[in-house]
Amino acid sequence: MVHVRIEYKMTPFFLQLLLPICDPKKSGIEGDDQIPYFTHARACTNSYAVGQKDWGGGYSHKYENTAEAELVNWAGVIVRHGARQGTPHSLHTRWINSDPNYDKEIATSITCSRFNQLKSVFKLNQNMMAPKRGMEGYDPASKYDHIYRALVHNMNYVTKMADSDCGIDESTWGFSGYCEDNG
Repeated sequence: MVHVRIEYKMTPFFLQLLLPICDPKKSGIEGDDQIPYFTHARACTNSYAVGQKDWGGGYSHKYENTAEAELVNWAGVIVRHGARQGTPHSLHTRWINSDPNYDKEIATSITCSRFNQLKSVFKLNQNMMAPKRGMEGYDPASKYDHIYRALVHNMNYVTKMADSDCGIDESTWGFSGYCEDNG
């Protein structure tokens, strides 16, 4: 059995190519046509937390605006936990120092309470401005299509050559009917 180890330090390079951490329009690179991801997610997440959730102060939860770097750490927890064969119900153990599943990288990158707070307000669209079902311009995938648009566009942007064939199997085709309005 061959074990492959992906160098952890290379991950941000590929992440920046496909899901840009900073806004490509502000990179200073002429003609950079990438679609931003983390800057978009930051804006949507902060406006949802402070606007719709009313976590800006007063009597409700205290919420400090997140930044792109913190969202990268937040997403990295999910990726690292899954790469270490974690289950959804065991994620909290990554922060428990005495647990065998404790992960120092996760524990030092973001606190468990902040991870859970961001998890509850993470958004990829502006909920308040999006047309609702039955309204003109309604998009049933608006809550989660930004990540797919960014991935596909940015992958095409950095791909020099690709094969025109695509692979679809029976399970992919059979599932296409179960997506409600989104399918």
